[in-house]
Amino acid sequence: MNSFVLARLVAKATGVPYHRYVERKIWQPAGMESAAGIGGDSGGDGLGYCCYHATTRDFARFGLLYLRGGRSGGRQVVPASWVEASTRPSPRNPSYGLHWWLGRGGDFMAAGLGGQYVYVSPEYGVVIAKSTIGAGRPDQQEALAAFRAVAKEIGSGTVRDRAA
Repeated sequence: MNSFVLARLVAKATGVPYHRYVERKIWQPAGMESAAGIGGDSGGDGLGYCCYHATTRDFARFGLLYLRGGRSGGRQVVPASWVEASTRPSPRNPSYGLHWWLGRGGDFMAAGLGGQYVYVSPEYGVVIAKSTIGAGRPDQQEALAAFRAVAKEIGSGTVRDRAA
């Protein structure tokens, strides 16, 4: 089952539009400052596989949520088992998990259309969020390597958490 179908099932089962469900169950509890913007189809239904709109700081907070095993503000927002499962290699592509590109050293990265990136390095305790406009789609392993080099330079093994 893919993310598009899952988003539709969530909306149907809960009676709440997908983007509102994400906002109530993940976005707000994780301490995001801006509203959860999720692009929709022609009928206004939120898409589960793409088109998330957020500030760079909120994307960084999302990375921190994953760095902390799904915890934010002392509460478990996303199950730790989901965080672990989503950053595990998929059978079809060992470089990709569930919406995360996977690096060699346990790091992982979300790459959005138009140049949004969320990079997480558990090894160095670093999260990097980057937003650009019209950056195209570089090779994901090259992007991971570039972020890894930055994380290695600034990482001390502890989270530097000014955003949250």
